[in-house]
Amino acid sequence: MTAAIDTVSPPQSATPSLQWQPATWDDYLAYRDQDPLAMNLDQKKKLYAAMGIPEYWVVNIPGKQVFVFHLEKGAYQQREHSLALPGLPITLLETTLEQLEEGTNGSAALWFAQQIESLQEPS
Repeated sequence: MTAAIDTVSPPQSATPSLQWQPATWDDYLAYRDQDPLAMNLDQKKKLYAAMGIPEYWVVNIPGKQVFVFHLEKGAYQQREHSLALPGLPITLLETTLEQLEEGTNGSAALWFAQQIESLQEPS
């Protein structure tokens, strides 16, 4: 099973930070997708690029992979950070998926929250 997340309007600031702000459904589109991973990484990526969606995510839960693509000059480029969630390393999401294998949803969520908190602490 894969999940894909599309952002419709990225935040104005390109400065990485973890200042989470509420979004409306007008800002983001997310859906759960049962299509094969290859289709999400090829056909749908091309479709969303043609529609001008600035950021496209594919989450491969069984493979513990998160792919984030930014639309640049009409084509998606894979990136390690999100425009929609500035400052959140994609590798942290992948590690959280691994935590689901080792424990419960609750323990993985607690671990993720602790990681987010440590990212917000001043250096």
